[in-house]
Amino acid sequence: MQERVKKLLHNIHKLNKVPNGLLFFGQEGVGKKTLAFEFAQSLLCLENSYPPCGKCTSCRYMQDFSQKKEEDLAVYSTSKSGKTVFMYLQGEHPDFVMVKPDKTEIKIDQIRGVSEFINLKPALSKRKVVMITEGEKMNAHAQNALLKPLEEPPLDTCFILVVNNINNILPTVKSRCFLVDVPPLTEEEIIKITGVRDKELLALSEGSITRLRLLLEKKNVVQMADILFSDKIHEVYKVVQKVEDMNLEDQELLLNVISVKLSRKLRENKQDFPAYEKALDHVYSLLTNLKSGIRLSLGLFYLNLLINWR
Repeated sequence: MQERVKKLLHNIHKLNKVPNGLLFFGQEGVGKKTLAFEFAQSLLCLENSYPPCGKCTSCRYMQDFSQKKEEDLAVYSTSKSGKTVFMYLQGEHPDFVMVKPDKTEIKIDQIRGVSEFINLKPALSKRKVVMITEGEKMNAHAQNALLKPLEEPPLDTCFILVVNNINNILPTVKSRCFLVDVPPLTEEEIIKITGVRDKELLALSEGSITRLRLLLEKKNVVQMADILFSDKIHEVYKVVQKVEDMNLEDQELLLNVISVKLSRKLRENKQDFPAYEKALDHVYSLLTNLKSGIRLSLGLFYLNLLINWR
């Protein structure tokens, strides 16, 4: 599946039809950032090749960037109120910056800082590249500030956005970008990258290396999900009690595992389709409201009833 995206990027590069903005989107852990960074490196490559040559001065600077700690790349500025604020990451390459969230969000000052960068002339490569990671964390002010640079950037500038949840991106931003849909990795691709061959974990990962690594680290979550499907009420009760002590990330992982298992049961048990469909809708509702302080233990106990007492 990754090869299809790479072929698309190769054609864009070969035909020299690079849009002002590209938006890579897809679920977390499917390789969006890796693909986007490689394309950025190609746009800056002095040999003008995709994949990038890896040998020119530009490529060496980009490789060095990818290996450094973020604290060694951080660029700060002073806001109008006199506060020191994080702007973006920049290494030795004068024509590349990477914007990432300052703690929990990307702020308008960061986008304004990028606007200053794009008005500079390229110093090494033929163009400049601004890469924005976790783009869905741009607040509304930041996204609105990005509209003009996206619509009327200097001809030598390309914006590359990487987004986990495209629904959090304003339609006006999406309409100014060429959308690159990055699909989940295949099992073969994940095996090649990670060496993991566990069929159950591969299925539960849904093509995401990030989720696979979480599942490997927290195998107890899979065990808890299995118990929630059982009719052993005493065991179910013990599990739902533990859920309230889990952090938000683990609770979300548990619900995602349950949703994958329910989807599988939907496909395998046509006669119980209405019951499993109702249970799956309930899980999606729990995921949607998880950050609202719901009592997840009660929601999971009700889920067990939907599954076993249909």
